[in-house]
Amino acid sequence: MSLTDVPFGLAVSNAASGDSILRTGVAASLTIAVANNTGADIAPASGVNAAAFGVYLPSPALFTLDQLRAITVTADGWAASLDAPNLAINITSIKTGTWASGQTLTFTLTNVTSSGPPGSGTVTLLPSNLGDAPLSIEASLSVANPPAPTNLTLLGPAGTAQATATFSFSNLISLTPAGRTQMLVLCTGFAKDAHSRYDDHLFVLDIVKLDPPPTRGLLSFFGLDPVTPISSPNSQITIPLRWTMCNVAAVRLLSSSPSVAVQRKSYPVPPRPVDYDNTTMTLPAPTASEAIFFTLQAYDVGGG
Repeated sequence: MSLTDVPFGLAVSNAASGDSILRTGVAASLTIAVANNTGADIAPASGVNAAAFGVYLPSPALFTLDQLRAITVTADGWAASLDAPNLAINITSIKTGTWASGQTLTFTLTNVTSSGPPGSGTVTLLPSNLGDAPLSIEASLSVANPPAPTNLTLLGPAGTAQATATFSFSNLISLTPAGRTQMLVLCTGFAKDAHSRYDDHLFVLDIVKLDPPPTRGLLSFFGLDPVTPISSPNSQITIPLRWTMCNVAAVRLLSSSPSVAVQRKSYPVPPRPVDYDNTTMTLPAPTASEAIFFTLQAYDVGGG
């Protein structure tokens, strides 16, 4: 989760690698950063009504009670204790101060070890006595096997020799509020052959959730460049176009240029709640500067 897009931003990362991955059986330091994005200063109190964060690592799935007990927490003005019955670590304010708007609190957890198995989980923080704090904030944390010197890279950037697999997800429906979330893809246990294993790897993908449009039809239609330069009157020019639509079964693209034929395209049924498409129009260069207009018409399943 971003440190800037919610009232209390949270980021959990491996202090050595900067990512959110721990390696099985390897002790690491874990950094928990909490940002005050409320727009106002917060005064954490100490004593009877002390401000506190309850930290819940993914236990017992990825951490045992003994592994939690071995963790130590350091942060100026805060002290930690283990809540063994609830498998939690309580971080409590021990001196008064000001948590300024825009400031980030950083807690360092050392001797963090997980014996696995490889998997992904959620770190949950429960704030208390911190004003209008949310009930809980969450961030992802994964555990993967450590790399071996003779291992190979499993996946890589698209368009490279390491881009060996494609995963497609469709018909996703979200019942959560609009905003950012993350999708975790943990690749573990892959092997090229009996002697060569692939390193575990975690991909963290951002997903932006938007409220559905109020009506169906075309939501946007635009060209990437408003002006197309012409180098020769005998050349061909290309005009890229893009559009966004809601519950559209087909489109028809028309042009003010008589040299451009009408284009028609149909989409799978039932139409998608939100979909995107594009095309590139190719036409002869005009003999003089002129405006060319494109009109995009959208149709429902019945042709209306």
